[in-house]
Amino acid sequence: MGLDITAISKARFRHKHNDTCGEKSDHHRVFSYPDHIARLDGMKIGCYMSNGCRMDFDADCYSAYGNWRMILSFIAFGVAPNVIWENYTEYAGKPFVELINMADNRGTIGPMTSRKLASDFEALRDSVERKLREVIERPDITYQFENGMADLWYHKREDLMQWWLTRCDQWHEAFVLASDDGFVIFH
Repeated sequence: MGLDITAISKARFRHKHNDTCGEKSDHHRVFSYPDHIARLDGMKIGCYMSNGCRMDFDADCYSAYGNWRMILSFIAFGVAPNVIWENYTEYAGKPFVELINMADNRGTIGPMTSRKLASDFEALRDSVERKLREVIERPDITYQFENGMADLWYHKREDLMQWWLTRCDQWHEAFVLASDDGFVIFH
């Protein structure tokens, strides 16, 4: 089991959730935990259809996604995600915080927050490889990666970097797509 991501553009509300909604491949369930409701950007919880584009990707197993998110948190802030979770108001509005402080199993990010996150990824582009190399070489967090990413860690550091950068590209593409009146669904 792992985290799957669906991004769509040009979303239009169909109806509240019902049992048949998930059976239709062209329906998308928008859901949010109460702590993350602001990320819907005013969208209603319910079923939506898309008049635009769609992309799906596998964000890996939950532990690998958690490690990807941990690297992002260290790159952006120099701290582990739990520091951001515990001090959210201090970090609110800063780069990537809406993604770092997001449930890793279920939820939705709306178009305005997607636009902001797409911009965050674009701003990181020029310095990401340098920052990534610095983070994965830090001895104080290497232990966390070795334990949480045993399946990747036995490969060269370059493989880990390529895996992480590929995920960044996928997230960026998803947020760009969702910026056009759509959303990104975690499921």
